[in-house]
Amino acid sequence: MLLFVVPIYRVSPKRWEEEFIKKWDKELEEVYDDKAELEKAKQRYIDKYFVHHKYNDVIAWIEVNFEVYKIKGRVITTNKKSYRRGFKPVYESNYKLGDIDISVNGKSNEKIIEELIERIERLRKQSYNNRYIDTSLITDVGRYVDFQKIYNDSLNK
Repeated sequence: MLLFVVPIYRVSPKRWEEEFIKKWDKELEEVYDDKAELEKAKQRYIDKYFVHHKYNDVIAWIEVNFEVYKIKGRVITTNKKSYRRGFKPVYESNYKLGDIDISVNGKSNEKIIEELIERIERLRKQSYNNRYIDTSLITDVGRYVDFQKIYNDSLNK
């Protein structure tokens, strides 16, 4: 049973925004000589083209599943070796098993979520060191998931 899908981004939100501003600054400075016009143009471009980082540059994702009595995760990634802003990904079923293998029996929901985030952070440090993994979904939604009930229901089938 699929529980969560956690995106792995090329860069952090702050860095993505810095790249966006830098790109438009460079392009617009070549066109506008007047500072006031340049500032107006920058604001127009930010209003028109700025898209939050969550919709851009996903290089992989982690599927967190509940399997029999454990929570397991796998990483689905692309074939690319390097990622540039605005790259065109092709996701395939080439997945790597992550270090996410958590036993649920006898643990509280808070402990399971804490351990899951810890394992994802360890995976990030090992395989995706310069990438950003957004675990806010697990923190926000995970508190409403009753892992023990899912575990008990899977045993009673």
